[in-house]
Amino acid sequence: MESIKSPREVKPMIRLGSLAIPKWIFFSLLTIILYGIMGLFAKFASNNIPPLLVQVISTFGMIPVIFSLLFSHNLKKVHGNLKWGIFFSALVGVLSATAAIAQYTSFSKGGLASIVVPIISLAALVTVILARFVFKDKPNKYQYLGIVLSMVAIVLFNITPGEPGLQSTGMPILKSLLSPWMLWAILSLFCAGTAQLFIKSATNHISADLLTVIVVGVTLGLSVVLIATQSFSWTLSSTDWWVCLIVGLLGSAAFLTQSAAYSSGMASLVAPLCSLYPVVTVILAFPILGEKLTLLIGIAVIISSIAGIIISIERTPGEEAASEDLPVNYRKKADGLSVES
Repeated sequence: MESIKSPREVKPMIRLGSLAIPKWIFFSLLTIILYGIMGLFAKFASNNIPPLLVQVISTFGMIPVIFSLLFSHNLKKVHGNLKWGIFFSALVGVLSATAAIAQYTSFSKGGLASIVVPIISLAALVTVILARFVFKDKPNKYQYLGIVLSMVAIVLFNITPGEPGLQSTGMPILKSLLSPWMLWAILSLFCAGTAQLFIKSATNHISADLLTVIVVGVTLGLSVVLIATQSFSWTLSSTDWWVCLIVGLLGSAAFLTQSAAYSSGMASLVAPLCSLYPVVTVILAFPILGEKLTLLIGIAVIISSIAGIIISIERTPGEEAASEDLPVNYRKKADGLSVES
């Protein structure tokens, strides 16, 4: 029989009526919804506005979320080392900003969106691999299958049928892999994946609220630098301005819920699960943008749905049976409401 778990090992739950949901799954699902809706607005923005300008304007859309967090009772909650929490949070901000800049640089060096975006979308794989060694994450056999399926779905969501592939760059594949645009794309992939890992590191010490404030603060600082060093055309319609600001608002809210998911879940599970947000964007794009459902996207939706369900299986049948042997007071702790960020 499995050894009895201590209260600390019992996963924090959120109770919605009679339904008890693990905290990390609840906040991961919120993250998927928020990022998915943000993706829809990002599509609108990218139609008329250069990517770097979208990045700058959307950053200022994050201010309402930051302002509200300043009054959060969780902001000053520290459950580890405050200095380490601030350090890891700053790293998340720097790495996230670097990943964005590297992606834009890859495009400017000749990288095709149909190639660069699928490469960078595999950032969750970097997080999964690093988490296995850094945090000793040990997903069960079902969750490993879910992780693999989520990676397949992420790639399928980012493949645009009819657009040229890697060989269309006009050079041998090996040379393409060493070209400047590819190296920048790989840098973006690594930075984005490592940033996800440090989110987990930060939430081991401080609240998701404080982490979000620090990260957005770093992002705002980067935007100020870009405004001072780059030449932008600010002649945009009011609609374009609002769309960019909404992208930032949704993005910062999604980062907050994602950080809350990391605070109670394994990085190797939260990262791939939250990365399945394109399924929401795709579903919304059909009626709103009039986009057609292709066979490839349909397969991706099915695979991602299966992956999300499998990743959410926290215990094997044997572990489920063992949990019934937990003392009553331990089970009560597992069922208690815990929404602290």
